[in-house]
Amino acid sequence: MRIPALRGEILLLLATLLAAVGWIASKRIILEVPGETFITARFLLASLILLPFCYQRILTLTLKQVASVCAVGLILAASVQVWVHAPIR
Repeated sequence: MRIPALRGEILLLLATLLAAVGWIASKRIILEVPGETFITARFLLASLILLPFCYQRILTLTLKQVASVCAVGLILAASVQVWVHAPIR
């Protein structure tokens, strides 16, 4: 029996379903909440959830790595901003 492969497929299905629910919830939320507030809350909440798992690694980052991470964050925030302000059809 292919238990490891089946487990991977189940986890992939679960991740896909969670992403779909998150997308639908996000689209509904931005109808009520300003885009900038939504983006700020989303990134802040995600950061707080991930912080306990990676704070030790964060403390070892160099200044150049921190700058790279910030640049990626700005690009991601800009892409989410475009998504938030895109017309809903």
